[in-house]
Amino acid sequence: MDDNVMDQVVDCEYGSAKEKSVAGQNAIRQLSQPVKGKLFIAQVLAFLSGVLAIAPYVALVELGRELMQDQVDPARVNWIVMLLVSAYMTRLTLYFVALGVTHFIDLSLRNQMRRQIAARMSTAPLSWFTREGEGKIRKTIQDDTATVHTVIAHGPIEKLNAIVSPLALLMYAFVVDWRLALLSIVTIPFYVGMYGMSMRGMNEKTAQMDTKLAQVSATMAEFVAGISVVKAFGKVGQAHKAYLDAANEFSKFYRAWCMPLVSMSVASFSWVSIPV
Repeated sequence: MDDNVMDQVVDCEYGSAKEKSVAGQNAIRQLSQPVKGKLFIAQVLAFLSGVLAIAPYVALVELGRELMQDQVDPARVNWIVMLLVSAYMTRLTLYFVALGVTHFIDLSLRNQMRRQIAARMSTAPLSWFTREGEGKIRKTIQDDTATVHTVIAHGPIEKLNAIVSPLALLMYAFVVDWRLALLSIVTIPFYVGMYGMSMRGMNEKTAQMDTKLAQVSATMAEFVAGISVVKAFGKVGQAHKAYLDAANEFSKFYRAWCMPLVSMSVASFSWVSIPV
């Protein structure tokens, strides 16, 4: 792993929210470069799984047509049911194999990251450790590298599946009945508009949340590390005030951010859930 990448992984913990967001995205892009080939294999499997999402619906449509005939052919009904079950199981198998591949990639990448971050920190001056505090350093090595799990193990697969499956189903909806297909997508522009509004500033807000979590982690580590001294002098109430303040600040920030976000997201999903 390139030394410049490791610098970004460590340095993106600090700076303004916008700087952290940009640094974090650049670091993730560069970190994923060595495993792009393996990720591509997983994405191919996820793509096939997404396309197969229409197979059970095709089978159900054909089953309905067959059952509406004056004379039902039991052999054909049995064949359609077997097709439905087989397609569904194949889709699940492909999806979980793709997730398995990305999870193995993630485990290997995280192990490598932690080793190299630790190696890089071993060359840092003692003043740096004093300035940053053990809470932030622990978060960088443990929590931030764990966050890569979502980006590597789930992001490439779930993002692709979330795009391919609805598109495949939409295409089949037009095959079945173009009027019903149009009715199912007529509200999507409203959904896109509202959801886009709810996502504005997401990267910067996420970076701010990360900073506040680092403050909570740092104050908690300092409190635990000095608990014996604090108890000896009977200053427990005063000593954990910094931790409580950091936790309360994070709680207020998170609530102020999430409540409007959740409300708008629910409203945007309602635009598409009923027509679909």
